[in-house]
Amino acid sequence: MLSEPEKLVKVTNAHVPTNEEEAKRVEADGGQLLYIQGELRVNGVLNLTRALGDIGGRPMISPKADTTVIERDVSQYLILLACDGVSELFSDSEVLDMIKSFVAKHSYKKFYDLSDHICRAALAGGSVDNVTCVAVFLRPPKDLWELLGGDVDD
Repeated sequence: MLSEPEKLVKVTNAHVPTNEEEAKRVEADGGQLLYIQGELRVNGVLNLTRALGDIGGRPMISPKADTTVIERDVSQYLILLACDGVSELFSDSEVLDMIKSFVAKHSYKKFYDLSDHICRAALAGGSVDNVTCVAVFLRPPKDLWELLGGDVDD
């Protein structure tokens, strides 16, 4: 997710069997998409279509990266790298609300705790998947705090 003033923009694709393009790729590589306990899975096993290190799932489970080129501009504040344990639990607007809440409660000098705040919210919200989140600031963190009305006093 890429943060711009007052919104988050998803810049990645979900690499899951329900993604039509991914499903076509899996089937073209000889895989089957099967519903197991109500969830679509590749060959009845994995609920994802790309992974590193899953040699037994190849070629259906691809290690090939899906890349995107994004033109940066000064309105972008951070990139939030989050796994499905976060992104499937919260909507973009909920994540943005968490960022705003964190900024409102903490000095910009605590910017390094933002990812932890989001991960803890996912765990508290009942995420049963792995929970990983990394905030990459594209501008000085103080700029984001100023934009969102947070504490910027030194």
